[in-house]
Amino acid sequence: MPTIQRTVRTNTPPGVVWDYLSDFTTTAEWDPNVVRTVRLSGQGGPGSQYECTNNFFGVRMTLVFTVVHDDPPHVLRLEGEGANMRVTDTIELSRQGDGTQVAYTSELRVRGLPGLADPLLGLPVVNLPFKKLGDDAERGLRAALDRLPSPVPDLPNGVGDLHVATVALDVQDMTRAVAFWCVALGYRPREYEPDPDFMMLDDPRDRHVTISLQRASQPPTEPVRVHLDLYTRDQEGHVDRLVGLGATRVPDWPYPADPDFVVLRDPDGNEFCVIDKS
Repeated sequence: MPTIQRTVRTNTPPGVVWDYLSDFTTTAEWDPNVVRTVRLSGQGGPGSQYECTNNFFGVRMTLVFTVVHDDPPHVLRLEGEGANMRVTDTIELSRQGDGTQVAYTSELRVRGLPGLADPLLGLPVVNLPFKKLGDDAERGLRAALDRLPSPVPDLPNGVGDLHVATVALDVQDMTRAVAFWCVALGYRPREYEPDPDFMMLDDPRDRHVTISLQRASQPPTEPVRVHLDLYTRDQEGHVDRLVGLGATRVPDWPYPADPDFVVLRDPDGNEFCVIDKS
């Protein structure tokens, strides 16, 4: 039975880390092998269930996880069940100064896959792919935890940890949209395999907001209520570059006398602005 164990330290306080990790849907934000996680039932406590879609060595797998134990803000344990695999995930938190140490353990029981019987999985060579799974998850988890905002108790109206994590765009041609935005922003798809209905694009430097692309049956309608603003010190150069990638100018836009922005549309018709930061 292969076991993945990793320890991550972060300066983020334990309460903030617990609030983030106890919502198991966030696995799709920090584990690059997870395509999507949705909550099926419950409020996150014992008995709550989540459907988690993974890329397991290039094979798409879906597991249903059930919270079997939680001791806030210390221990969270879930049992996952899929067609070819059972998984036990345990997340343990402890305070380290003002920050947090996170111990993550994932125990995998694979069945029904030729050549991957449990006895073989204990061999060092066979276990190398599982090491990569753990390394990927460790890097993603550390980056995600370090990005979490510290609690700001003086914010009014109970804002708490509510924040913008992703921006979603409706697209009609997923392949075209992924190609355009990845080259435009230097992003990378989170998923190993293309999904015609939903894709997430991440900044490989973990500095900027994630973009989600979801397939829509119709093009954008006017007036557009929400759009992206892209900031740069080389507005003219990037406008020309983006147009070369497939964006189009909006010639009839009612610009003010001295605009610092240029309005473009992506290949799916979504409007966005390139703003002169200089």
